Amino acid sequence: MTDRRIMLEEERRMPIQMLDEIDPEAKYYETLEEAVNTYDTSVKRLKAFSDKVVQLDFRYF
Repeated sequence: MTDRRIMLEEERRMPIQMLDEIDPEAKYYETLEEAVNTYDTSVKRLKAFSDKVVQLDFRYF
Protein backbone atom coordinates (compact mmCIF):
# COMPACT_ATOMS: atom_id res chain seq x y z
CA MET A 1 0.00 0.00 0.00
CA THR A 2 1.37 3.43 -0.88
CA ASP A 3 -1.62 5.72 -0.36
CA ARG A 4 -0.31 9.23 0.28
CA ARG A 5 -3.27 9.97 2.56
CA ILE A 6 -2.40 7.07 4.87
CA MET A 7 1.35 6.51 4.78
CA LEU A 8 4.24 8.77 5.62
CA GLU A 9 6.68 9.52 2.82
CA GLU A 10 9.39 7.36 4.40
CA GLU A 11 7.01 4.40 4.76
CA ARG A 12 5.98 4.72 1.12
CA ARG A 13 9.57 4.93 -0.04
CA MET A 14 10.79 1.73 1.66
CA PRO A 15 8.79 -0.89 -0.33
CA ILE A 16 9.38 1.00 -3.57
CA GLN A 17 13.14 1.04 -2.90
CA MET A 18 13.08 -2.69 -2.23
CA LEU A 19 11.24 -3.34 -5.50
CA ASP A 20 13.63 -1.02 -7.30
CA GLU A 21 16.57 -3.14 -6.10
CA ILE A 22 14.93 -6.18 -7.70
CA ASP A 23 14.04 -4.52 -11.00
CA PRO A 24 15.44 -1.00 -11.51
CA GLU A 25 14.09 -0.77 -15.05
CA ALA A 26 10.49 -1.04 -13.85
CA LYS A 27 10.60 2.58 -12.56
CA TYR A 28 8.33 1.89 -9.59
CA TYR A 29 8.64 5.49 -8.43
CA GLU A 30 6.74 6.54 -11.53
CA THR A 31 4.23 3.71 -11.81
CA LEU A 32 3.45 2.21 -8.41
CA GLU A 33 0.76 4.00 -6.44
CA GLU A 34 -2.14 2.52 -4.50
CA ALA A 35 -5.18 4.02 -2.89
CA VAL A 36 -7.10 2.74 0.11
CA ASN A 37 -10.88 2.65 -0.12
CA THR A 38 -12.61 4.60 2.55
CA TYR A 39 -14.20 2.61 5.34
CA ASP A 40 -17.77 3.18 4.08
CA THR A 41 -16.88 1.91 0.63
CA SER A 42 -15.20 -1.17 2.07
CA VAL A 43 -18.19 -2.02 4.25
CA LYS A 44 -20.58 -1.65 1.31
CA ARG A 45 -18.43 -3.97 -0.79
CA LEU A 46 -18.23 -6.56 1.99
CA LYS A 47 -21.99 -6.45 2.45
CA ALA A 48 -22.60 -6.84 -1.27
CA PHE A 49 -20.21 -9.77 -1.42
CA SER A 50 -21.57 -11.46 1.69
CA ASP A 51 -25.14 -11.22 0.40
CA LYS A 52 -24.07 -13.37 -2.53
CA VAL A 53 -21.82 -15.82 -0.69
CA VAL A 54 -22.26 -15.91 3.07
CA GLN A 55 -24.45 -14.20 5.60
CA LEU A 56 -22.20 -12.14 7.86
CA ASP A 57 -23.26 -10.18 10.94
CA PHE A 58 -22.57 -6.51 10.17
CA ARG A 59 -24.01 -5.10 13.39
CA TYR A 60 -20.49 -4.40 14.59
CA PHE A 61 -19.34 -2.54 11.47
